[in-house]
Amino acid sequence: MSQPTAIERLNADLHRRRQKADADKLALEATRQNRDEPASGHVQDDAFAAALARFSEAGQKTAAMRAAVEAYSADKEQSLVCAKHDFERRIDWNRSTAASVQSGTPELVYAECPGCATERRMVESSAWLVRCGVPEILRHASFETFICETPEDTQNLKHAREFAAQRMGILVIEGTVGNGKSMLAAAIMRAIGSGLFRTQKRLLADHRQTYNHENHAENIMRRAMFTKGVFVLDELKEPDGGRDEMPLIDEILSERHGNRRKVIITTNLLYERVKELLGERLSDRLKDGGFKRLIFSGSSRRERMKGKYFSEMPV
Repeated sequence: MSQPTAIERLNADLHRRRQKADADKLALEATRQNRDEPASGHVQDDAFAAALARFSEAGQKTAAMRAAVEAYSADKEQSLVCAKHDFERRIDWNRSTAASVQSGTPELVYAECPGCATERRMVESSAWLVRCGVPEILRHASFETFICETPEDTQNLKHAREFAAQRMGILVIEGTVGNGKSMLAAAIMRAIGSGLFRTQKRLLADHRQTYNHENHAENIMRRAMFTKGVFVLDELKEPDGGRDEMPLIDEILSERHGNRRKVIITTNLLYERVKELLGERLSDRLKDGGFKRLIFSGSSRRERMKGKYFSEMPV
């Protein structure tokens, strides 16, 4: 004996629903007559009947499209392989039916590769970092993706996690070019969940845009002062000679320190030079209990690590 089709099963279920609705309606009318109550429920009954009819029509349309999708798939690939993660993606019948109902023609939707889904979610979850100034190349930065090559790296990562969990503080990350300072700063910002990321060069350029009132430029100094989370001053370097550069940095850092807002500074300069640039007043505040200093003394890791950092990361 052949099994009933999807449409036959749906019609049988709708028939049972109608029978129960009719029985309930008769029972309700009998109760009203016994109590001499007016039949005030006709409007609700009509609404229920209309909703049931719409449900029946939609159900039949969905069942018919499901049958059409199954027929359409007969000579099509039943699965695809994700070349990147070697995962077999089979036809997702529910999503295929839904997409086909929406478009009006049969189409196939295959299950998403879990690896690709993880990467997609990572890209989506990183969008706010890019909006807050983190360079596109560092949008994937996290404590989990930071690769420790030496005991020094491991210790710095440990201190970075501790700093992210603190309520306040200033963190200076120093070392030679290309050894992971900016990536670790971006990872801390991700862990904190909010902030502003600016290189010294871009911070100054944004600030100078405000000199021309016709530009209607954002007041980057105020944003850096009051942004929630952490302000990352990336690549602190020797001033370019402008009289506004160090006063701008001093205003921002003093305001954030005075109101117990977090700051991260990354630099290639030696610590003694950093203190000279910040000035005696601000340097003295670095002695507070909330201050940490991380040092990366190794050589640049960019060339030898770029494959591990970027080849398997979403773009």
